[in-house]
Amino acid sequence: MNARTSSQRRASRALRVGVFVLGCGAVVTTPAWAQQSVTIVGGSLTVFDEVGLAAPVWTLVGDGISVVAVGGDSGNSGGQGCPCQPGSQVNMGGTFGGTTLGSGQAVVNGTLFPRVFFDGVLSFHASAAVMPDFDGNNWRNVTVPFNLEAGGHLVGYADSNRLPPILLNIQLSGRGTATLHVLERLDPTFSFYDFRSITYTFGPGVNLLEKPGFEEYTPPALGVPGWVSDTIRQTPAFSDSTQPHSGANNGVCMTTDALDCGIYQEVTAPSTGTYQLTFSATADRDGGLIGANVNGAFAVSSPVEARGVGHYGAAYTMTFAAMAGDTIRVWMYSPAIPGFVVIDDVSLIGPQ
Repeated sequence: MNARTSSQRRASRALRVGVFVLGCGAVVTTPAWAQQSVTIVGGSLTVFDEVGLAAPVWTLVGDGISVVAVGGDSGNSGGQGCPCQPGSQVNMGGTFGGTTLGSGQAVVNGTLFPRVFFDGVLSFHASAAVMPDFDGNNWRNVTVPFNLEAGGHLVGYADSNRLPPILLNIQLSGRGTATLHVLERLDPTFSFYDFRSITYTFGPGVNLLEKPGFEEYTPPALGVPGWVSDTIRQTPAFSDSTQPHSGANNGVCMTTDALDCGIYQEVTAPSTGTYQLTFSATADRDGGLIGANVNGAFAVSSPVEARGVGHYGAAYTMTFAAMAGDTIRVWMYSPAIPGFVVIDDVSLIGPQ
């Protein structure tokens, strides 16, 4: 039986030329992506020149990078010859190229360019993922590290007309995590995983959070493993599709009355050291907070700026300390004031 592909909910940009490789067992090439699209750059990028090398080598660090091939492209549909059951290995990797690799901020050797449009080619080599046991929650995320392969490059332009260029044919190196999004297919006689999409996130470390972008939920649902509405608050949080930072969904507290609201997710710290917490967030009034607790005690927080509907701007990044075995609660709070606080693309990266 073949693991099957299906359409990803709308992404904000389409990639004109792309090849995606996802394999389990024998590799078979098929035109398999008729309904899918891509967002390459939904966040911020930092490009560092590694001084002293004979040829310039750049390291790309960023967030909000979600890649799936587009309609009409040829690619590997994945899972050919493999039922993708628990214990199966899935080899992940992809090559993406064209003139619509997305847009976002770029910091190049310390200089901020607030709006950059990217062309180029990115080739990823990711470790094999081992499919986990079924847990009955329909959606699962499996995360493994990746490296950019030799030959990857970007050209950055100051506007959508691609004039003038900011970054000229920059050769890239980089690393991060690739997250495989799969749907459990539970059947009385034969259960398997159905591949849906992969998200690439640049930067070291594995995101410890489940459902960080809320894509696995059918709005307004929440639930473990993943996000929970805080029951001590006056009105519930929920998933939503009206203000995504990337992908199709986001998490939100929204009320027309003077009621407070909260959402959280708990994970166990795998090691001792400094943790990095990143949110994309926006609100329509002041008073919203995002942050983390450790073993029930406050660890770190940041106010959410009232940037308005869909205006996320720069991500919020915080650091805090935890010890192996500690319970980390990542949370968002919305005050008892009419309005909303929205979050998306949340990451919790452990000590490196």
